[in-house]
Amino acid sequence: MAVGDTVTWTYEVTNTGNVSFDASEIVVTDNIEGTITNIINQGDGDNILAAGETWVYQKTGIAQNLTGSASETQTFKFTGNSGLDGPEGNIRTFTAGDISVKTSAFSRDQHGVWDESFLGSFSSGLGVTDASEGNGGNGLHRVDNVYRDNFVLFEFSESVVVDRTFLASVGLDSDITYWVGTVDNPFNNHNILSDSFLNSLDFTQDNNTNSSYSRWADINNGEVAGNVLVIAAATSESHPDDRFKIKKLEVQEVEGGIYQNIGTVEASGVGDSDLSHYVNTNPQPGIDIEKFTNGVDGDTPEEAAVIAAGDTVTWTYEVTNTGNVSFNASDISVTDDIEGAITNIIDQGDGDNILAAGETWIYQETGIAQNLTGSTGETETFNFTGYSGLDGPDGNIRTFSAGDVSVKASAFSRDQHGVFDEAFLGSFSSGLGVTDASEGNGGNGLHRVDNVYRDNFVLFEFSESVVVDRTFLDAVGDDSDITVWVGTTDDPFHSHNILSDSFLNDLDFVEDNNTHSSYSRWADINNDEVVGNILVIAAATEESHPDDRFKIRKLEVEKVESGIYQNVGTVDVLGVTASDVSSYVNPDSDIFGVNSNGYA
Repeated sequence: MAVGDTVTWTYEVTNTGNVSFDASEIVVTDNIEGTITNIINQGDGDNILAAGETWVYQKTGIAQNLTGSASETQTFKFTGNSGLDGPEGNIRTFTAGDISVKTSAFSRDQHGVWDESFLGSFSSGLGVTDASEGNGGNGLHRVDNVYRDNFVLFEFSESVVVDRTFLASVGLDSDITYWVGTVDNPFNNHNILSDSFLNSLDFTQDNNTNSSYSRWADINNGEVAGNVLVIAAATSESHPDDRFKIKKLEVQEVEGGIYQNIGTVEASGVGDSDLSHYVNTNPQPGIDIEKFTNGVDGDTPEEAAVIAAGDTVTWTYEVTNTGNVSFNASDISVTDDIEGAITNIIDQGDGDNILAAGETWIYQETGIAQNLTGSTGETETFNFTGYSGLDGPDGNIRTFSAGDVSVKASAFSRDQHGVFDEAFLGSFSSGLGVTDASEGNGGNGLHRVDNVYRDNFVLFEFSESVVVDRTFLDAVGDDSDITVWVGTTDDPFHSHNILSDSFLNDLDFVEDNNTHSSYSRWADINNDEVVGNILVIAAATEESHPDDRFKIRKLEVEKVESGIYQNVGTVDVLGVTASDVSSYVNPDSDIFGVNSNGYA
């Protein structure tokens, strides 16, 4: 079984004679686990173990790491003739017997910031020159904790039991802190040191002395097997300063062990014993993640969830341990390439903070669905010319078509007190114009879109979502400054809206387009390319000097299509990773029928 898994020992006690035993007479013990008192099945439950009756006792524990050292010892020698300084992050490789190790150096400053350092190999062994130590002269090329804490990382080709290390070229002291652990194939997958990496290792310990002489440091008293070793100048105590080089390292090759325990029962002078065993499985860590969007496993665009813009999106990440090695909660990192770190666990399996083999945890993140519609590049041009009278019924609606897109246009005005009213929308040879209640019959050029007496607004309600691009303003008076709103409402082509300040404030986008010209012009609007089915164009509402007067002759729009929102969930557990994607799209835009030009 895997290290860290639950072990359940079961002891079946059967009365094989013809004499009954009272429960108080029966003692069940385990030579390692001690007295066993938990009876999970007491036969007929009368507290008497009758002839032929069987009681079942039980004990649970945690599977130990049974990997231990063999008798064969290998000694690495780290002597060499390198310069005092060189490229930071360099890696040196050494071999002892059939075991190899890659070594590299790191430093950490007083603020906890890590950096790669130069690892030198000298006649006295390995030393470190970090970025604070110049060219490493004056003895600064040793492993030390003078300016920054120095660390040497050893990444082995196989698991070993580190035994002791020889420290040479010692300064005032040679106290060390070391870590031992196991990661996935470090010899071929180089690791970068950090506090989180050190915290993930299995074993750490200090080895202190008050000597300034070279010495053998006996380390790893727990005989922990691992393929990673880190040796640092003492990180918690640095008085006096620790300076040394690492000249030798003794390790032992490892082999798998066996856990054997014996269960014994005694009852009124008679007894019996039996043994059982377990061994560790060959560690095979594995992890999987399945990601869902609103419950849909949308791996492909065809399978994507359908979510309206503005609705809540719930991403669910199911993380399953598919190997035989258990993981602590602190070892597990779930991220989303767009949403970032995912930390909300809504289902933690059995709740013991350990993701055991076969167990699944569920993480969750929520957000708001985006508007995924965008321009197709296909442009349609509305032409608003006509031959109506200068005035007519207020609140009239005119319908126009361009390609397979239709729009209904209507007019409104707002007085200086902020009161809105419907107005007459005319269609002339120069385009759309407005005659409001303050402008009589619209004569003397008052049938244009203007801000002379009241601010005039033209409302466009489209049959489908579009990206408005530009509008051609004709019959311009002194100026043609405009204010533009773009937004989306529910089916405006069939559900006509009445303008108000609150309606305008609810739209997605507003901008001014100003000029100082009295000539007809194309006005480029909607610079943010906002998608919508509502457009409002008004004579400038904030600035009216000189007065703005014009007609709206043309309008160019681009058709839109719905895009897809796809994000990737990734789980990383001590270097073992898995990823999965899911997606959502917006509902299709409704395409409505086309009406002819004229009054509604």
